[in-house]
Amino acid sequence: MIKLTTTSTRFIKTIFLLMFVFTIYSAIKVPAQGVIIDHNSLNIDQIPLTVIDDIQQNIKWQYSGTSHSGQLLCGITQIEDSNPVYNVEIGGEYYCCFANVYDPPFLPNIPDALCIYPGNCGYRISNTGYYKNPSCVQQTLNQNPTINISQWCWCSELDSYTEAQVQEYLDAVNLLEQQNPNVIFVYMTGNAQAGGAPGYNRHLRNNQIRQYCINNNKVLYDFADLDCWHDGEQSTYLYNGENIPIQHPAFDGSECHHSTYLSALQKGKAVWMLMAKLRGYGGNLTIGNKISVMQMFCNLNPNPAKSYINFEVKNIEDELVIISIIDLRGEVIIRQDCIGLDGSLLKRIDIEHLCKGLYIVNIQCGEKMLFEKFIKL
Repeated sequence: MIKLTTTSTRFIKTIFLLMFVFTIYSAIKVPAQGVIIDHNSLNIDQIPLTVIDDIQQNIKWQYSGTSHSGQLLCGITQIEDSNPVYNVEIGGEYYCCFANVYDPPFLPNIPDALCIYPGNCGYRISNTGYYKNPSCVQQTLNQNPTINISQWCWCSELDSYTEAQVQEYLDAVNLLEQQNPNVIFVYMTGNAQAGGAPGYNRHLRNNQIRQYCINNNKVLYDFADLDCWHDGEQSTYLYNGENIPIQHPAFDGSECHHSTYLSALQKGKAVWMLMAKLRGYGGNLTIGNKISVMQMFCNLNPNPAKSYINFEVKNIEDELVIISIIDLRGEVIIRQDCIGLDGSLLKRIDIEHLCKGLYIVNIQCGEKMLFEKFIKL
């Protein structure tokens, strides 16, 4: 058994307790850096089928907002219609471009589908307060403890909102994060439809949200950026001598919640990339000149295991990788120091001497850290 200092032991136990709660209620891998989903996040054909299956088995998504929010659901249902591999299940209402049936929302439990609670505390998706009514969000999470992603979409509020009003949103969602460590909260920018002075104001407010997410390693779904880009071209307009991004003309229409089927399809693809990133799928995502670091990903097998576990760690630097196995008391009982090679690491660890039960694996590489669980038979 590895001996640690009192301070180190207390730190490991604190981290373990937080992650144990997280592990029981959610199989999501929390990224060590922020995640930015924008117009560079559309190549879902590159996502391995194993990751798609992993998303459908492990993610439970609460999604709410006002009218523009329907574009994301319209997009993912279009994708499902064209390729059943991307199966989704929206609980309680078919809120899309093709129908408007407003049944009370619920969280489905359908194997092999991305399950979605489309609303907040019993109200349908377009009739929720979310950050202005956090008790409603908390009620939804309490009543549906398997939800592990929560997200809310703006309408056109940012055309007129002040910096202080947007900070209210940021602070409220951040507080919900602190109160619910087992849930990933996804921040969003607003749509980019307005021009003139209102368009300039929403541009400033969207940049405020982006910068907050970058500075604080948050998860951001950049709705506005997705509005402005089509086929490698960004649409802008001139305001007071400055080029301001605005919705691309290809998306001007009312086919699907104030936009076109094409715009909704783009946003649906970004949803799948968001889910893949939150499951550890690697890749460089960009926003402006910022590149977010590739996220570390680990595969354990067999699991459950009796004699040994194989570790396959990907998207790491060629430097020291520390693998720690932690028991239910928060004690580190096995530690292996390894070196990555060509961005990955393969390692087998003997666990035959361990007692039967649940264990947590902590993997560290530089500033990156992730936790996994396994069962010893």
